[in-house]
This record gives sequence, C-alpha cells and structure tokens, in this order.
Amino acid sequence: KGGPAIRFSDLMIINKIELAPYVGADLEVMDRDSKKMREERPFVFCDLKSYKGLEDVIAWLEKECFFALNP
Repeated sequence: KGGPAIRFSDLMIINKIELAPYVGADLEVMDRDSKKMREERPFVFCDLKSYKGLEDVIAWLEKECFFALNP
C-alpha cells in the first residue's frame, strides 16, 4: 500500500466507508495514513451508494476540471 495512485492522484476517493466496521477497517487510521501519504493532496471519504460525500467530489470536479467554464 502507498503506491503511486495513493500518493500522486489528483483526488483520492475512499468509497464504501459504510463497510468499514464489517471488514475491520479503521477510518481514523485511514484518515491519518492518507494525510501522511498524500500531504496536501485532497482525499474524500464516501458512501456513494447513499450519496454521502458526493457533494465533495462534485465540488472538487467543478473546481479542478471545469475551471475553463467559469466566467
């Protein structure tokens, strides 16, 4: 873990957070590790099936990908 996608992607989406308790994943540890590995690069925790975190992903896309459309 900690490959180029985690370290260098423009936005890291950590999806299916609702499953964390069932698979032994600790979101606090994931948050800490993501901050350490990504430094200032953004990441978002999501449960996209229930739309939790979707607004953060959309906001990032609008800011970073559609900037040419803004007046």
